[in-house]
Amino acid sequence: MPPLIADTDDLHHRAARIRGHASAVRELAVQLARQVDAVHWDSPAALVFRAEARAMAAALRHTAERLDGAADALDHHAARVHAEWVAVAGAAHAVTHAGHVALHAVGIA
Repeated sequence: MPPLIADTDDLHHRAARIRGHASAVRELAVQLARQVDAVHWDSPAALVFRAEARAMAAALRHTAERLDGAADALDHHAARVHAEWVAVAGAAHAVTHAGHVALHAVGIA
């Protein structure tokens, strides 16, 4: 089972990989649209084919946008986790310091 709180560098790396997938999907949409536009075919079936292919290209672009959104959300989450870790580390340091001061004040340290 993976840790509950992941390494933030790993989260950023995963977000970058998701963005790479988004770029690849976006490129597929561009290629599909180019190929559809390059086909010289005139008939009622061709009209239906082009409409379906253009709808698929639009769906691919939408998927790429959603992948980009997921990557952005993951980066945002990683930044918030990092900020919380920094806050916890600061609090732990303050408590440790206060404990040392208290021990020194009563002559134990």
